[in-house]
Amino acid sequence: MFSMSDFFTGKIFKISVIATVSSGKSTFVNSIVGTDFLPSANEACTSKLITLIHSNNNKERSLIFQRKDSYQKIDDFNVSLLSQLNDDPAVNNIFIKCNLPFIRGVTKPVAFIDTPGVNNSLSDSHGKTTYDYINKLESGLVIYVVNATQIGICDDRQLLDKVIDRVIEQGGKLKIIFVVNKVDEFDFDKELLSEVLADVRSYINDCVMYKPRFIHITADDFRIFPVSSITAKVIRKKFLNAPTTRFENKLLNKAMTFLNDEHSHFERFASLSARCRHYTEDRLAEFSYMGSSDFVDLNELLIHTGIPAVEETINEYISAFDSLKD
Repeated sequence: MFSMSDFFTGKIFKISVIATVSSGKSTFVNSIVGTDFLPSANEACTSKLITLIHSNNNKERSLIFQRKDSYQKIDDFNVSLLSQLNDDPAVNNIFIKCNLPFIRGVTKPVAFIDTPGVNNSLSDSHGKTTYDYINKLESGLVIYVVNATQIGICDDRQLLDKVIDRVIEQGGKLKIIFVVNKVDEFDFDKELLSEVLADVRSYINDCVMYKPRFIHITADDFRIFPVSSITAKVIRKKFLNAPTTRFENKLLNKAMTFLNDEHSHFERFASLSARCRHYTEDRLAEFSYMGSSDFVDLNELLIHTGIPAVEETINEYISAFDSLKD
């Protein structure tokens, strides 16, 4: 798929998803892919780097895993096999070539990397894997996932400090955006989403204010995106006619009741560029013009989860990379 010696260089655009355990990181990645692709649960799941390599062929799906110094390719695999490889201590890395549906018209390689949570109480190796990976990052985009219900826990502060230090060290070659996950768990009659996001900005500011003064970075320099990853994932499973659990169906039915509640339209609070904002508004206007139906309502709700706003922003970073001369 690519030369391993090129992996940490600027020849591949790397989108690195980094977070502590139980932030909803793997669920966020699954919401991007559109189904239960990566293992996810309330405990630590990802135990090693799982790298999705984008293919323009939407039917392609192959897996390569590294066991010690050898590589093995599997053309037909399922989630169960992926979970087994993820749990196998002899497997070092997992690479999957597949279509990432939100990526459009790229000519250069794009890699989407799910990293292990750093604060797994059952295994210190998870944190070591992620910190070693951060130390090698030179370019690309970091998506830092914040659990909106647990802002500023000790392990998260340590990880965020490390990531921001690395972003600063790379002098603009490495970008970072913040995905604030699980915002759908708040009661917005008691606490406004704007207040939750203000707390996130304050937390980020606490992390950067003690950096070297000549850097001149504040929380306002970072882009923040509130999302409900699990709702987006369930919607996309519905689009694929994939089986959904009773819990997922109950969650989706609850989310549908907030379709007309602007407090739950998370894209309105996202740090979108003018182009992305216009694109999002145009899509909503199209669905509004079509009138109400299950298909239209699900598409509108998907936009309101905030995940498409993140995807459009990622596309902007990819397009800028893709336009660079080799």
